[in-house]
Amino acid sequence: MSKAASELRQRKPGEDKKAEEPQKKTKRPKKAQSSLPFYIAVLLTAAAVFTRLYKLGFADFVDEAHFGKFASFYIRREFYHDVHPPLGKMLCTFLALMVMLDVSLMSISRFILLDSLLLFFTSLSTYCLVVFRNYQKTEPLSYRWHIWMAFTGASIGACLSVKWVGLFVIALVNTLEDLWDMLGDLKMPVNCPLNYLPMAVYVSSFWIHFTILNRSGEGDAQMSCLLHSHVQKYPPGASGSEQQQITCYHHKDVNNNCEAMPEEGLMHEQTKKMLHSHALPAPMTKAQYEVSGYGRVDLDDPNDLWVVEIVKDERPKDTKKPREVRSMTTRFALRHDKLGCLLHSGDGINYPEWGSSRLNLNGNLWNVEQHWNELLPPGGAADYPKSFLRDFIDLNIAMWTSNNALTPDPTKEPDALTSKPLQWPFMEVGLRMCGWGDHETKFYLLGNPVVWIGSTLSLFVFGLVCCVYMVRSQRRCNDWKDPAEFDDFVFAGKVGVLGWFLHYFPFFIMGRVMYLHHYFPALISQSSCLHFYFAGLCAAVTGVFIYYQDFVFGMTGPASQWKDRQWRKSWNIY
Repeated sequence: MSKAASELRQRKPGEDKKAEEPQKKTKRPKKAQSSLPFYIAVLLTAAAVFTRLYKLGFADFVDEAHFGKFASFYIRREFYHDVHPPLGKMLCTFLALMVMLDVSLMSISRFILLDSLLLFFTSLSTYCLVVFRNYQKTEPLSYRWHIWMAFTGASIGACLSVKWVGLFVIALVNTLEDLWDMLGDLKMPVNCPLNYLPMAVYVSSFWIHFTILNRSGEGDAQMSCLLHSHVQKYPPGASGSEQQQITCYHHKDVNNNCEAMPEEGLMHEQTKKMLHSHALPAPMTKAQYEVSGYGRVDLDDPNDLWVVEIVKDERPKDTKKPREVRSMTTRFALRHDKLGCLLHSGDGINYPEWGSSRLNLNGNLWNVEQHWNELLPPGGAADYPKSFLRDFIDLNIAMWTSNNALTPDPTKEPDALTSKPLQWPFMEVGLRMCGWGDHETKFYLLGNPVVWIGSTLSLFVFGLVCCVYMVRSQRRCNDWKDPAEFDDFVFAGKVGVLGWFLHYFPFFIMGRVMYLHHYFPALISQSSCLHFYFAGLCAAVTGVFIYYQDFVFGMTGPASQWKDRQWRKSWNIY
């Protein structure tokens, strides 16, 4: 051992005291915040305003037959029925949102449609989710952490309140590994806004919806079907009895009227046939018995007798089991006296053409919608109490039923409007938005090929890059100096890939009619992967948009003028 190493170092006076004192923490100087993001936001907003408003009045007609009429219903405060939740239609009444250089996204923004609103809230949910995740990493349980968690929950609820596609956003949040670990952490607060805010926003949109639409409208009949009959009979082969058809119908009609006869049964007012059933299988659902119109009042057929079983009365005053049937408020079941089966209003199955595509008659609960009796006083508002929860559940059931009914007609050839999920990622199809005559202004829904095809390819490139990084990390190659940066890279990719997967693949198992615009939420998600590799393609995106701008702003004259833009034979431009 050397002398220098073996010698003890002499301490200076006061050095021990300094060593015992805690070291003072020094604050790092804050980095100057760049104003570049602000200027980018202003530039994008200005570009969106320009593309949204430029030549908006070029077409001298209004063709908003579907969603445009909903705005008038809100103005007149008349109730209507639709397959989607109400928030999107309410926002269509007051505002329009804007997008930029994708031809398809810009096209739908210039029409009164729900897709622009859906994409806005989907993007907002993703943005809030990413910001919240950043605070989860740096400032968990802080004030900003709680604020952005609430923003995330509220934006997800707004997305769900526009279309039920918002359920896929909820699935995205719950499947991300970072947030899944957070939700399973026992240290997290029980009253987590992500647990209840989406549902609270969804329910609140219906409360506003019912508050505005406080008058009767054409949507009344869609809430539940009406017992209906007509002179047509079940055709040979469909029914063993070939007796008069009994169906369900969603609209007011004189053929819905029946006369209740206490000892004889229920008689159809127009045809004088009795509500009848027997031990023969139903035309569409062979596991149930057939219900038909048969006989007359004077025949005394035991198969015409039905027992009224009162289930519930909505009047709050009726604490005991009600014994009287009142219009609207009393819910009851009709049990066949001989067979012991309940009258059931279909399983979402419609009759074919011989039954006018109406509901098969085979919910078990019924009520009297109209009752004419001159000996009784007219009912007042107090006699028909309202229940928000009951209306909310009934409307959502009606929406679900209507959605399931939007199935392709097997008797018809596929038209030029519908498409299949396999045709979407590589933009095999477009969509004509209006009439296509030579003297009409035409609009064509078509994506930007650079954005659509590039976004699809970016999914594969991202997976390949992740595999390369994983292999190199096993070989001790430090491609990322800070592991947190690699975590951010993977998280951003997971948001894009999982968002695309959850918004795209469910359509393969859906039986409903599908259109090109159903791919837009998946497109928004997968486009987030583009910035990893294709930032230099901004000029190409802009150039392709200029090339296809007439599809957005309107085309006049014969469609053959744009045949040079038909890159694929499946695009029905010309």
